[in-house]
Amino acid sequence: MQPNPLLDPFTLIVDDGLYTDQRGALADELKQALDYVSKRFGSPPAGHFTAVVALEDSCNLHGVAHTEERTVQVSTCNDIARARAVAIMAHEFAHQLAQDRYGPAHLSADLILAEGVATWGAGEYWLGGQPDFRAYVRGQRASGVFFPLATDYTGKGIGAMNALYYQWASFVDFLIAVYGREKFDRIYVAGQGAPGSADYPGVYGKDLNALEQEWQAWLDA
Repeated sequence: MQPNPLLDPFTLIVDDGLYTDQRGALADELKQALDYVSKRFGSPPAGHFTAVVALEDSCNLHGVAHTEERTVQVSTCNDIARARAVAIMAHEFAHQLAQDRYGPAHLSADLILAEGVATWGAGEYWLGGQPDFRAYVRGQRASGVFFPLATDYTGKGIGAMNALYYQWASFVDFLIAVYGREKFDRIYVAGQGAPGSADYPGVYGKDLNALEQEWQAWLDA
């Protein structure tokens, strides 16, 4: 019998020796995270998938989503709080939901939108007590951390990548709030992978630079 994704959305695999006495709590928290992300994202998983919590000997917390293979993974260690691993998995859950909503086009989505929607979808798991991504990015900018949206973070370090993820989440929030989900769904499938590669003029009637200026004004509204 095939699993029912509504009742049994994923199979959880946890490496031996990892969170040994916390497995039940971890499973419950991941199910709660998926339910939260699905509601926020606007659609549930299309089918069963596998969630892997892997032991990372170097304690380098990170995640990856092999969405076509229906596997999402977080690498962590016992010195990293379980809640932090759950937060990263919430982001990876959103990538799987994007694959299920948009199909193969998800794999070539503009990076601004792909990572932006995964961070936005993770919501409270990434907000650190801030009310929303607009407030979070306002604070980030006030501290002097701010990049053009189409920045390629390759070689810029983890701090720049994280800052851009939050900016991109805020930009996704802006696009959905101001222009609606239907247009966002159209722009998501109109990318070529690189940051800024989506057909913004074709969907919104204005280029990314114009939308970026509107977004920056929206941040301060």
